[in-house]
Amino acid sequence: MSFAVRAGCAALVVMAAVGCSSSSNPSDTASTRVPPSTSLTPYRTPAPTTPAITVTSTADPTSAVAPEPTGVPGLQDADPFCAAWAAYAGTTQMLAVGAAFGTQPAKELTAAEMFAAPAVVQAVRQIDTSWPFALAAEHDVVVDKVLGPMQRREQKAVDALRAAAVSDDDLATMAVAWRSVLAARNPDDPAVPRPTIGADVDAKVDAAAAAFAAAVPAFGNDPSLLVADVARPDTLAYLAAHCPDLAASGVGDAI
Repeated sequence: MSFAVRAGCAALVVMAAVGCSSSSNPSDTASTRVPPSTSLTPYRTPAPTTPAITVTSTADPTSAVAPEPTGVPGLQDADPFCAAWAAYAGTTQMLAVGAAFGTQPAKELTAAEMFAAPAVVQAVRQIDTSWPFALAAEHDVVVDKVLGPMQRREQKAVDALRAAAVSDDDLATMAVAWRSVLAARNPDDPAVPRPTIGADVDAKVDAAAAAFAAAVPAFGNDPSLLVADVARPDTLAYLAAHCPDLAASGVGDAI
């Protein structure tokens, strides 16, 4: 079992999205659906002139233990429902582990969360729009009570970014940058990498992060993200059966 999954089991916030698995393979209530007014407009592919994205890692290259495979499992799943769950759950787990076990300054973790925010809002919307008919009975409770708290938190982050003059194109680029972070995740490193896409946008992200941190609890202290007690047995069973790659992160397990 990777450090990320073991640590996630000890960090209660991670229960917002994932269960705890012992497999070695590899935290306001709105309406019962994600309100259209809180969703980002569909992302456009960034122009070819988009600044290069840089992601740094604090992994120890001298470790004698063979590293586990990097990357959040399931991001490339052909089923959009499964792929969106992977992005959502992988983000929740990374931020929860970083908040509980990372040593990076709080402001850096918040800045990293700002990069994650557009991708999370997009992922929740994709889960909603691709919801399987077989799970119709649990749709409202899962989208509102399980995914909703995180989606509403990250929508506030997106609002802070827009207030700091981050454009829609920049938000799109930030989402791409965050997916790169997920794809390169080191399961043995609790630090959450903060991407960089250019000095101008980075300065705006820092300003937005400061405003966001003053308005909402830190990720590890947000009680709204504790949703483990929300019953959704059919959804958990469906994820386990139809999105097998998620098992590496504990998604689909009963808690």
